[in-house]
Amino acid sequence: MCFGSSRVGAESPAARSAETVGRILAERGITVLSGGYDGVMDAVSRGATEAGGAAIGVTTPIFPRRDPSRHLTAQWTEPDYLARLATLVRQAHGFVALPGGLGTLSEWVTAWVLLTIRQAPGPLFLFEDPWRPVFEAILAVDEVDPARAEHVHWLRDAADLAPALDAGVR
Repeated sequence: MCFGSSRVGAESPAARSAETVGRILAERGITVLSGGYDGVMDAVSRGATEAGGAAIGVTTPIFPRRDPSRHLTAQWTEPDYLARLATLVRQAHGFVALPGGLGTLSEWVTAWVLLTIRQAPGPLFLFEDPWRPVFEAILAVDEVDPARAEHVHWLRDAADLAPALDAGVR
């Protein structure tokens, strides 16, 4: 499952990173699952399909002015945001959070919570920029057990994903 912004341009650094992530996953036989729209979601799907892999988008009619990525090999539609989020995290076997906004934040935090209570498989990869300060702020909350950090693996850039996957990071 790849989370990320729908608002970045096709040639932005975030989109280039996402395309690389999609390619890396496809080269390892991993189907890419995303929200299925523009920006990072389109780029990760493009990277996967151009590498000969599959890309599934989970869309919803609550975004009526958005068109699904043309790089999807399959599209699943859910009726609302919560159903879409549930499908995204339930169908995934691991998670990559690329740069994004509030939607991306809610997605990776939900995945992280589910990992910590053993309701989702891992791993969870987060891009250091922009997520490390957010993650550290969450860990600074008294009620958050610092041991929960064990489920998170950091990426400085997209190229860090290949060696982590090849080493069997779980």
